[in-house]
Parts: sequence; C-alpha cells; structure tokens
Amino acid sequence: MPKNSIISLIVVVFIAIVFVPRLFKKKPFTNIAAVEQVQPYTLPNGSQGWLNKNSTIQYLTHFKNNTLYLNGETHLKTDNISKPITVICHGLSIEIERDSEVSIRGFEEDETVEVITLKGKVSTDIINQSGTTFFNIGTGEEISFDRRGKLLQSGVNNDLNSTAWITGELIFKNNTIEDLQKCISHYYDRPLKVNYGNILQCRFSGKYPLHDDASTMLKSIAAQLNIKYDETSLSYMLLGTDKTCLAVEPEHFGFE
Repeated sequence: MPKNSIISLIVVVFIAIVFVPRLFKKKPFTNIAAVEQVQPYTLPNGSQGWLNKNSTIQYLTHFKNNTLYLNGETHLKTDNISKPITVICHGLSIEIERDSEVSIRGFEEDETVEVITLKGKVSTDIINQSGTTFFNIGTGEEISFDRRGKLLQSGVNNDLNSTAWITGELIFKNNTIEDLQKCISHYYDRPLKVNYGNILQCRFSGKYPLHDDASTMLKSIAAQLNIKYDETSLSYMLLGTDKTCLAVEPEHFGFE
C-alpha cells in the first residue's frame, strides 16, 4: 500500500476513534424526581427549589443555558442569580428574573399550565397557531394557559395556600366555603359538595395540617359553622339548611 494511503488511513481511523463518538455522545442531564414526598433541590446557579410529589425536572448538568424542563409542580426562589432562569412546561416558556419567587404547575394529566408570582417578575412566551404572545407577570399575580397556549385566566392571586404543599399547612382567613371548594379540588382526590347554595358563602378561619385525607379539617369547619359533615367514596359533603349563613332564596342542589 502506498505511503500516502497509509497516512490517510491512519488519519481517518484517528478521526473515527476520537471525534465521531463525540458527535453521538449524549449531553449530560441531571434528573430530579419527587415521588411520594416533596423534594427540595438546589440548581447549579444557587437557586433554591421544591418539587411537588409525582413531579420531575431535568436540566443540562453544566446549566450553561439556565433552562430546566418541568413535568408537575415546582416552586423556585431565584435570589442573587446573574441570568434569568427559563422553565419549559408543556411548550410554555417561563422566564424567571433575579430575586423572584414563583410557583409553576403543569402535570402530564393537566389541561392547563399555571404560573403564580409571589415575588419579583416573570415573563411567558407562548407559541401557537396565532404566533408568539408574551405576557409579563408581577408580584402577587397569576396566569394560566391551556395546552394550545390559549390564555384562560390572569389576575391577582389571593390564594394563601398556593404553597401549602411545601409548608404542609392550609391557612384560611375569613374565606368562603366556595374558596374551600377550590382548595379541596387542588389538593385532594375528591370534590367538596354542599346541599344548599347559600352554604358556599359561609365564612370561616383556621389553620389545618395538609393531610392525605381532608375529613378531619372538614369536620372542624363544619362544627365551626354549626352544620353537618358527611362523605362518600366520591365526594366530601357539608350539609346545612336554607337558613345556613342567613342566605336569601337559596338554591337547593338535590341531596341531603
């Protein structure tokens, strides 16, 4: 074999051994999963986070692009970071600024992606059939989208319990039973029902541990309102009369 051919062959083999594997080498990702309990974590840039049960995040280990991918629910504090963090959740790009505190929720089975800004500033980038739409979310605001990027709701966040899954405590300050219904739907596997519409406007206060079963809390609230508590395998129930909480012309929902 000619000398030049041997040299060329050596060069080709060298390239094949050294460089080709690098082309197909998988990028090193860090994966964090929370299965049965809340999982705290720290990103390479020092940001503190919490991952709710049945949630996962993934990011490039070197974190040079400051991007993480979320399936589920996370809460992030971005104190003293040099560059914004981008969270990708079901096609929604959420950019979190320095010194912000943000909750993001988007489980695989959910039809929506929800963003709540407790402190600081967040911007979202929605790409859908209508093009690209940008939204800015300031302190104390919340916003939600469907999977197609359609805006569903935006406004002030008055929910004291948006981070109850981290603190382990539900707090109510002169809230209505209608507020409680939304909370129950968010944290428990059964809805809360009432037998008269006026009961939804009853107000109560209290602090309760966030347990897997809501019955202890609901019994306490029922006693506070002087109404009855019951439950089935399908729902929790608060039962009163058409005079409960001084309602006028109550709507009866058809069960006792």
